[in-house]
Amino acid sequence: GISFQSGARDQVSEFGRRLGVTFPLLIGTREVIDRYGVATYPTTFVIDRQGMMQFCVFNSRTGEFWDELLGRVR
Repeated sequence: GISFQSGARDQVSEFGRRLGVTFPLLIGTREVIDRYGVATYPTTFVIDRQGMMQFCVFNSRTGEFWDELLGRVR
């Protein structure tokens, strides 16, 4: 995950720990926003194990949505 809007590195890490996130959380830059065309928050890119983007999802979604979507790339 990449944090663009707020938080120092330690705040972002603590947020991830509280949520039980099991993937790296990074601090984003303007270059990353521009390169990936992020226009709304949150924007989620689902990357498969080969490093290929499988899905790009804009806005918040339910847990059921993510369970179904991620089941397609596992």
